[in-house]
Amino acid sequence: MFLENTLVKNTLKIGELIFLILLYFYQSIRRLIKRTIRKIRRRGISRRASYVIFTAIAVIFIVFTLYPNKSNAQSQDGASYKYFHKIYVESGDTLWSIASENKSDKESTTDYIKEVKSINKLKSDDLYAGQMLVVPYYEETLH
Repeated sequence: MFLENTLVKNTLKIGELIFLILLYFYQSIRRLIKRTIRKIRRRGISRRASYVIFTAIAVIFIVFTLYPNKSNAQSQDGASYKYFHKIYVESGDTLWSIASENKSDKESTTDYIKEVKSINKLKSDDLYAGQMLVVPYYEETLH
């Protein structure tokens, strides 16, 4: 539930997301190992066989833990990753000009402006020089 709520609110950083996924995966593997050990004890499988099974599960865990990190280094199929940075409004800047500089090609300008206003809790389109804004931007590589 925590993971879903955090993703919905867009407040989860990539590192936290990876940590939560790995934690969930670790807990799942841990439960699987405990169940396997209980079955081994009930069935009276030899100690050597139990070590082989445990080693196989550990290798699978390591492979699946490391594999996603390598595949996320470069985006696939033109996927973009969303990041945030702060900018300072200069004289003559408008939300439209800021949007045209920072939005992705796939996103409409009006949707981007709505998002910027929501992030910065702006009630109007008025900006003043020196004002700090947090704006999203997109990159194809994962940081």
